[in-house]
Amino acid sequence: MKVFVTGGTGLIGRALVKQLVNGGHQVTVLTRQFRASESNIRYIQAISSLVERPDVVINLAGAGLADKRWTASYKREIRASRIGLTELLMAHLRVIGFPDVFISGSAIGYYGASDDQQFDESFGPGQGFSADLCRDWEASVEPMSSSDTRYVFLRTGVVLDRLAGAYPKMTQSFKFGMGSWMGKGEHWLSWIHLDDMVKGIIHCMATPGLTGPVNLTA
Repeated sequence: MKVFVTGGTGLIGRALVKQLVNGGHQVTVLTRQFRASESNIRYIQAISSLVERPDVVINLAGAGLADKRWTASYKREIRASRIGLTELLMAHLRVIGFPDVFISGSAIGYYGASDDQQFDESFGPGQGFSADLCRDWEASVEPMSSSDTRYVFLRTGVVLDRLAGAYPKMTQSFKFGMGSWMGKGEHWLSWIHLDDMVKGIIHCMATPGLTGPVNLTA
């Protein structure tokens, strides 16, 4: 299938694109920096460069949530890199044709914060910046609602990998014998391993009856 991936050079995107290519798919990746195309991978720097209707769109783009302090300006960047880009993507897909499947990033931040509540996909949005961000990001695909496109929202926890992302940052102090717990050490962390995340996305792509929000986390 022809698969278009935004955020295809990030932690999740790189691993996902590798598995898609191994599965025989033709992949187009939206990236901010020029990269030479490879076998079965085409890199583009603008949505307008996507000229053929893709069979599948996997929308993972977004400024890193842990990259900087959440100042007012960075919060605007976080929203624009997700909601703004998705709105541009919707406008372009309306011209070239909506895909058969649209899979969009989201997060368990949709539900808000709780010390003891267990959330499933039936829960509504919580309160706060993260909840508003995820709610509005999911709502930005509304232009597809009148099409036959099957769409899935990936409500994801913290994605962990031994070599990249949050895990090396979390464990760095232990390598120098300075590791400790944060706060009282009683809080929980909802997470998913990178390998399981990629398998989950591919499962969502390949399962016809799967639609709407999906919690990809422990």
